[in-house]
Amino acid sequence: MVSGRSHKVHQNPPLAPRTQRSPARPDQTASAIRKSPSLPRASVSTWLLAIARYKALSAHRRRIDAELDARIASTVADSADDPEAALQKKNRSELLRNSLANLSPEHGEVIDLVYYHGKSVKEVADIVGVAEATVKTRMFYARKKLADLVATGGSGCSLG
Repeated sequence: MVSGRSHKVHQNPPLAPRTQRSPARPDQTASAIRKSPSLPRASVSTWLLAIARYKALSAHRRRIDAELDARIASTVADSADDPEAALQKKNRSELLRNSLANLSPEHGEVIDLVYYHGKSVKEVADIVGVAEATVKTRMFYARKKLADLVATGGSGCSLG
């Protein structure tokens, strides 16, 4: 070891520069790859993926950051909601919260566990202590009542 690095001994002499060699033909290249003892054996798709990866990395390194001028900036869509859309979302969320509060405790519990805690029907049945069919029935009627409450603006509904 010299200066902390190991030196490899190559069995094959280095290739001459491209100007001194004749241009490689595809059939010669494929034959050389197949006969080479130093190259690892891999499928063609592996080689192609490696080539594509290195080409993409090289292109990424060469990429220059373009200046953002007023013309380009005007074409970029603003992902933030405008004030009207933000107000509509807020009102819709408030309406849904009020409607959820108007559900019966059994229906509210099932909706909360399924939609807000991501529980499955079986998990909800185990937590609540009822049959899975009962959970499905409660979910059906809870969604139906919730739709009616949202449609009427969150006011009380006569559904039981």
